[in-house]
Amino acid sequence: MRKVCYSLILSVCILATIALYCAVRNYHDELSSVEIGELEYIRFKGGREVTRQIILPGYETHDLILATLHKQCDKWNVSYVTYVPNHMFRNDTININFGEFGSIVVNYDVGHSKWNQVVCKVDVTRSPYSSLTDRLNMKEVD
Repeated sequence: MRKVCYSLILSVCILATIALYCAVRNYHDELSSVEIGELEYIRFKGGREVTRQIILPGYETHDLILATLHKQCDKWNVSYVTYVPNHMFRNDTININFGEFGSIVVNYDVGHSKWNQVVCKVDVTRSPYSSLTDRLNMKEVD
């Protein structure tokens, strides 16, 4: 009886680990497949909008956003928490919020009016995140 119980517990743990791994990997793959074209940039300070402009593909800021999402964030977690906007980039298929303390919150369209929200925590001293936030904070957005 004990062997059966231990085997059952071990099987459940293995399945849970596999499911968790697949879920994290799936969100990274899903996010990688989202087309990120032209983005509207909105800068918030103290909950108020202070800057708004368009970021076009091919410009350095756009390239830094993509590099941060795809190279610096390798582990995305599902989140249902509401986050205060800071540096927000958005279009019809994606909404990216670069938080103040290294959190990146991404809401993206998965089809049929369904959106996923995932979060990644990054080292704020490492590039490309640090290069991007330096540009944004110095208002050198192109």
